[in-house]
Amino acid sequence: MALNVNRSITDPFYRYKMPRIQAKVEGKGNGIKTVISNMVEIAKALERPPTYPTKYFGCELGAQTQVDQKNERYIVNGEHDAAKLQDILDGFIKKFVLCPACENPETLLTVRKQQINSKCKACGHMYIIDQRHRLATFIVKNPPKIEVDFSVVKEKKPSKTNGTNGTDAQDENNENKQDSSSGDEVQIADEEDEDWAPEVESEKLTSGINKLVISADLDKSIEERLEMLYTYFQDMKKKNEIGDGKALRNEAGDSS
Repeated sequence: MALNVNRSITDPFYRYKMPRIQAKVEGKGNGIKTVISNMVEIAKALERPPTYPTKYFGCELGAQTQVDQKNERYIVNGEHDAAKLQDILDGFIKKFVLCPACENPETLLTVRKQQINSKCKACGHMYIIDQRHRLATFIVKNPPKIEVDFSVVKEKKPSKTNGTNGTDAQDENNENKQDSSSGDEVQIADEEDEDWAPEVESEKLTSGINKLVISADLDKSIEERLEMLYTYFQDMKKKNEIGDGKALRNEAGDSS
């Protein structure tokens, strides 16, 4: 029957499981010993070498331990029942497996500078294992094969929007905006010139018509306006005000 790695959690759907310890007592008298037949499976569930919990049992029980990795035999001298060993294993899990931050067992150990470091794969918490337990000395001398990078994450490079490069980029953007704005102003000016051109031409045409006729009444026909101009010439002649004819030319719109 599988157990929760963290047995303080009673949730039957807890994802972290381990097999229950299977212990077998062998021998008699001074040669009596307890063999943990499924220590390899337990160690895989805890992601620890099987020698670690075996040595922990020896430290807690004050007993000698024997490890035969080739034949997968992990032995604690003396007679010990499975229930007692299971309770002791809970202490090992709490000290050397569970993350103190999230209490998940997804931690990896590494030994650096005579210290046992642990990193949680679940929450990213990094911490140093308490060195006061006697098992810590064994772990330092026999570090796990799995190496974990505990180096501090490098600071991110400054964004291009910061510093000198960012200022240059911003200046360039401002220049582009200014160039774009200048172009808009030129275009607007051109449009204004185009709007003004017909108006000027219209003024000239109106001025010429005003010179051609005496009256500004443009509703009259061409014959009526010519008749009015002829009458104007006759009046000027009677008044002897023709002179050099410049006034008449101006009035007719035939300026030189």
